[in-house]
Amino acid sequence: SRPLCIHADSSFVSFHTFWLDVALQATQIQQLEQPVWALWQEDSYEFLVLLFAALQAGKQVLLPPHRVSDLEKELAEQQIYFLQRLPSTATPTFELQFDATFLNQAQLYFYTSGSTGQPKKIPRTLQQLFNEVCGLEASFDLPEQAIAIATVSHQHIYGLLFKLLWPLASGRSFYQKQLAFPEDVVDLQKKKRYDVVYCQQP
Repeated sequence: SRPLCIHADSSFVSFHTFWLDVALQATQIQQLEQPVWALWQEDSYEFLVLLFAALQAGKQVLLPPHRVSDLEKELAEQQIYFLQRLPSTATPTFELQFDATFLNQAQLYFYTSGSTGQPKKIPRTLQQLFNEVCGLEASFDLPEQAIAIATVSHQHIYGLLFKLLWPLASGRSFYQKQLAFPEDVVDLQKKKRYDVVYCQQP
């Protein structure tokens, strides 16, 4: 089975296991009352599972750039809470959908940096994001075995597009851990001899 997520010890999670995990979490999330959830996860794999599980379960997802108590309090006043992995049953009862209706209705929100004032919410559908991924795939001639590595967080639109959604849509892999500096990418490439597609803060 093809690897999707590569761990630091070179073990991996396959595409099959990932979608099974999404279905298990979607089964649980669908039962939650709140229509909107915030998502902040340091772990790229956990983030991607919960993002797709929530969208499949018909929830809207906010992607704040950080998780601080002030923001948690502000969101909680709007009945918006941070999503965490939920205990799941042995077999999923949820059937995943990927038709045009789902892609156009699956709604997530990014935040601007706030450097010019209060951060603003930017809405995107999953279809819009995958359109951008198709543009990336058409622009770069990458080998199938290329692994996406990023120093920019997946909470940011560039990190999400380059590191997670592009590999997911194109059958490639991503490196689970976010690296702190460009030098770390070079070191990792030397040690592991990976073909790398690399995303850094624009």
